[in-house]
Amino acid sequence: MARGKVVLEVAIRSADGKRYETPLLAKTYEATRKADESKVDAVVRALSRATEAIAAEIAADAAGL
Repeated sequence: MARGKVVLEVAIRSADGKRYETPLLAKTYEATRKADESKVDAVVRALSRATEAIAAEIAADAAGL
């Protein structure tokens, strides 16, 4: 069965922070979702669900800053 896997490295800095200062949050997020079938459109939907899961994780982490 096909899967969609997303790995995203995120760094969140304060608006007035410099590029090379330590970020408020630096984390690598990873999510994998199964595709319903081994077709391109099914894998794209799986990638979309994985991206949505990561976005929710980022939002939860950022809310705690």
